[in-house]
Amino acid sequence: MAVEADNIQRDRHGWTVVVIGQASHIPDVAEICGPKGMALRSWAPDGRHCVVRIQIERVSGRRIPAGSATDDGMPRESLAGL
Repeated sequence: MAVEADNIQRDRHGWTVVVIGQASHIPDVAEICGPKGMALRSWAPDGRHCVVRIQIERVSGRRIPAGSATDDGMPRESLAGL
């Protein structure tokens, strides 16, 4: 499984990180949250919950310098081949 997280600020600087690894479903959220219960929120609009653990095999990422992203947050150099 690959998961990407990006963050682009208003001045168009930010970062992007990709994690690659084996994913496994965690049926019991308490296994992850512990007895005190970490606050997890579903991104699904209908409130479904699915917790997945990723055994990380590779992490890559980079900083995006100010002004190097387009209005939609995409790094300019990634558009060169389009």
